[in-house]
Amino acid sequence: MKTSLRDVAGQSLIKLAKHGKEQWLTMDPAQTTLLINMLTWTKDVEEAFGAIKSDKEAMKKCHIHQVKLLSDLIKMV
Repeated sequence: MKTSLRDVAGQSLIKLAKHGKEQWLTMDPAQTTLLINMLTWTKDVEEAFGAIKSDKEAMKKCHIHQVKLLSDLIKMV
C-alpha cells in the first residue's frame, strides 16, 4: 500500500508540473491532490525557513504566496 501511494503521489507531482494546478486538480482524486498540496506547502515553508538568514522577509513572502495559492484555489472551486 505504501509503495502504491508513493507511486500515485509521484505521478501526481509530475502531472502538476506538466499541466499546471488548474488542470491537474481535475486529473487526480481529491485525496491525492490534497496530499500533494500539503507536500508543496511543507516544501515552500521549509525553504522559507532556510532562507531567513539571508532574507528577513522570507516567511512574509511565503505567507503572501500561500494566500495567493489559496485564493486561486477558491476561484477554481
